[in-house]
Amino acid sequence: MLKYLTMIFSIVLAVCLVTYSGLMTTLENSSENAESSENKAKEELPLGSFEVWIYDYPMADVQVLVSSQVLAIKNRNPLNIKSIANNEPWKGQIGTDSQGHAIFSSFSYGLRAAALTLRAYARKYGINTLEGIVSRFTEGDKIQIDKYILYLSVRLGVEPHQRISIIKHLPNLLRYMSRYECGLTLPESLFTPYDILAEM
Repeated sequence: MLKYLTMIFSIVLAVCLVTYSGLMTTLENSSENAESSENKAKEELPLGSFEVWIYDYPMADVQVLVSSQVLAIKNRNPLNIKSIANNEPWKGQIGTDSQGHAIFSSFSYGLRAAALTLRAYARKYGINTLEGIVSRFTEGDKIQIDKYILYLSVRLGVEPHQRISIIKHLPNLLRYMSRYECGLTLPESLFTPYDILAEM
């Protein structure tokens, strides 16, 4: 009887060892494949790519992978606002690039500068149309300016010559102008303060 029990125990033990060995081999292969895929993904990233973590607001814990060639992202300046000539730097500004664009410590400071710029267009210069905003804002040629105006016109549902309230449209102006300048959509929580401002 003991002989049979010993034989059964040996068989069960052998089966367990074979199963464990096969399982470990599978896990090792899966780990190698995952590591290989991760390395391959890293190799496929554009040269100079980097990761930007946006922590400006509690709900904006979003990782955005972008190319460092996109100035608006590299500078955390979604609308490519210029540094103020012969004046105090913008709040949150930590530098200026070679083209005169302000470099900010966070995207929220970059959007703040953009919002103040657009508000000044309305209050200081009396600008109240998309054509007026883009013509003053953009340094490109007429074709580029017209493309920008059309882009905003379609998304805002506003005619280029139609009079608008910049303050009322500020949140969406910031959303769509940043999308046009950056080539990507930033987290909605970055625009929340301007949504609240527009409703007041």
